[in-house]
Amino acid sequence: MILSFPPSCLGDVINLGDRQLTVLHMPGHSRGSICLHDRDNKLLFSGDVVYDGSMIDWLPYSRVSDYISSCERLVGLVDSEQVTLKYSRGRSNHSSSLLQMLGQII
Repeated sequence: MILSFPPSCLGDVINLGDRQLTVLHMPGHSRGSICLHDRDNKLLFSGDVVYDGSMIDWLPYSRVSDYISSCERLVGLVDSEQVTLKYSRGRSNHSSSLLQMLGQII
C-alpha cells in the first residue's frame, strides 16, 4: 500500500489500534519524504530518508540542504529518545550506529 501525506497532516497521529505513528516531514532525498515515529515502542520508520548506499541527491526534487537538516533532526530524535530505526526493507539500526551513519552525511 502506498500512502500520500498532504502537508496539512504532518504531525498527525495515525492510529493503528495497537500502535500510534506520528508523521514527521523529513525532506531532502525527496520533497515529500516522511518518517513515522512510534513513540511508545521507540521505533522510527524512515522510509527513504535513511537507506544503505550513497546519497541520491541528483534527482530534480532532491535538496542537499534539506536532507542535512532532516538528518540533524533524526540525530536529535535518536539522541533524545533512543529509538531503533527501521529502514531499507526492514533493516534495523540502533542509536549508536545510526548516529555514526548520519554523522558521515552531516
